Amino acid sequence: MRIWMPGRHLSNQEKRLREMWNSQPQAFVRPLLESISISGGLRGIGSLYVPFSYPVSVLCGKNGVGKSTVLALAALAFHTPPEWDFPNWLQRPRERPVGNSYFTFRDFFLSTAGESAPDRVSVTWRYRSEPPISAITFNKSNGRWGKYSRRPVREIAFIPMSRLLPAHEIASIRSAFSRLPANSRVSTLNEDALAQLVFVMEGSYSAAEIHDFKRHHFQMVHASSRYSAFNMGGGERWVINLLHTLHTLPQGSLIVIEEIELGLHTQAQHRLAKVLVDVCVKRKLQIICSTHSNEFLDVVPREARVLLHKSGDEHEAIKSPTTRYAKSVMSGVVQPELMIYCEDENARILIEESLEHEVRVRTSIRAVGNADAVIRQCVSHIRSGNRLKAICILDGDVSESKATGKISREIGTEDLESPECWFLPGGTGPEKWALGQLEIDDYAAEFAINFGCSLTEARSMIETAQSQLDPHNLGRCLSDRTALGESECVRRVMRSVARIHPEAMDMRDRIANLLDQREE
Repeated sequence: MRIWMPGRHLSNQEKRLREMWNSQPQAFVRPLLESISISGGLRGIGSLYVPFSYPVSVLCGKNGVGKSTVLALAALAFHTPPEWDFPNWLQRPRERPVGNSYFTFRDFFLSTAGESAPDRVSVTWRYRSEPPISAITFNKSNGRWGKYSRRPVREIAFIPMSRLLPAHEIASIRSAFSRLPANSRVSTLNEDALAQLVFVMEGSYSAAEIHDFKRHHFQMVHASSRYSAFNMGGGERWVINLLHTLHTLPQGSLIVIEEIELGLHTQAQHRLAKVLVDVCVKRKLQIICSTHSNEFLDVVPREARVLLHKSGDEHEAIKSPTTRYAKSVMSGVVQPELMIYCEDENARILIEESLEHEVRVRTSIRAVGNADAVIRQCVSHIRSGNRLKAICILDGDVSESKATGKISREIGTEDLESPECWFLPGGTGPEKWALGQLEIDDYAAEFAINFGCSLTEARSMIETAQSQLDPHNLGRCLSDRTALGESECVRRVMRSVARIHPEAMDMRDRIANLLDQREE
């Protein structure tokens, strides 16, 4: 049995996409968008750098962190070829003369009376291509953005949330298709696209077609009966249009999709994610989308994810977050990514105090008893098939050979992955180790700061604690001297050492590396 974290194990197709990206520019027909930088203030974003390091990029984050802004800027990164006809998704660029149909900032960034229009804003795009293309920066000053033709050429499809509107609720579609126009242009899904439609929607489709008339798309399918967009849900309609777009856009195009999960149930989201990867491989596309769906995030490669986060006025983009971490940020509720089993509360506090906030919120630390109990619990965790990664950290007075023997006996003849087993520093119990370190001036000074006392009083308290026959009485001893609770006293002792001790910092770094580890 192998315990895994969602998005860590890449399929062959996902590996091919990564290889294609890393071998770019030869693998792609058009330049790739590599990053977007914003400065100066755009929709409340003062400064933000967003990297793209995989052909499929999935933006996630809370409402208001800038996902829609980044998607719009992605669509603005390129200049479409002359006479390029944008796929119609109900929201499209302003009508322009033939040969001048390209996205501009006014297609996405508008203001009305009483609003302050963005000004003195700088947007920089960076690309990967052969020959190399220099970064391009647009600065808005005096109400103008600059010359759009400076952008590299690439075909673009922008797919907004308005795609979900039911056909019967759109007056212009009702008027145009109440009877199928004789002069509409009909496109049929090719064999691959039809097979993917069957796969995603689990329908018995034998054919699917799109009627184009007056810049509107109208879907018809043949299943057990023939029916039109007037009798489809929004999800079915947009998947048909999406598959048609994916298979008819020129190779190397960029597709930008808002809220990709909308209108789709969980299994359909999972299957659509697989389809996107497959089509990207075959047609050398770049796809940038946004989502609030944990289920969709769960099934895309970890390196495809970009978490946008806002703290106060600061915005940041976090590359390759785990699903649990992204979910924690979006829900505001901690979702641990790593379970650590240790012996007792004092060990738990030492480990906890060794970790910085960003790492601590991604872990759950449980004290379960002696070394035998810790190993038994960790093996049981693995045996249960729990998807949460688990390790055990034993006190330093347990030898590695004894721990290995205990693990072997607990697993027996079962085909189980052996748990990772680490040890607290010092070759002794955590209380005795920490008290020993307090003889060093730097840690004694930290002790005085944490207990709010003079260094002289701190040394007296340390000597009293060291004189106890049982180190486990550390909390009770200091509680009598400080009027603080026993657990709080232990925490302040551990904090005095763990925050700056090299061995504790090494444990912290190992845990952080384990959380960020990626597997093939």
